[in-house]
Amino acid sequence: FTISAGILEGIPQLLSTDILLVMGAIFNMSTIYTLLYVALGATVGSIIAFYAGNIFGKKLALFFVSEQQYDQITSYIQSKGKFALPLISVLPLPYFPIVFGAAKVSIFEFVFYGLMIRIAKHAAISYLIYYLIQHDYFDLIKSWFGL
Repeated sequence: FTISAGILEGIPQLLSTDILLVMGAIFNMSTIYTLLYVALGATVGSIIAFYAGNIFGKKLALFFVSEQQYDQITSYIQSKGKFALPLISVLPLPYFPIVFGAAKVSIFEFVFYGLMIRIAKHAAISYLIYYLIQHDYFDLIKSWFGL
């Protein structure tokens, strides 16, 4: 789970690390351990991707997104400053730390306003999953999907 979380955080895609939290519940893993594994992997993956973006810049980012998308993201980050990070971190959009690094966001702002908020989101989702499991809603939801 930790390696999967690192890959999902570092490379932009439609799936987020939230799917790993749900998978952990489906496979009856401990909610707290799943959260810890995902948080560790997400942190390491995000920081590696951030530094890769910081070092290789726009050239690396354009490997994953179009120039227009890159310009839109960096323009948004630059216009909103550090307040763009919490929004991007919790919205169901691809989380893209490479662009944060390429946009020269400070590592402190990235970790504090982006990564910490993202981990808090994971904790909230984990609590929701735990609540659903404790009240037998999760079994009902799994049965809807034939799991």
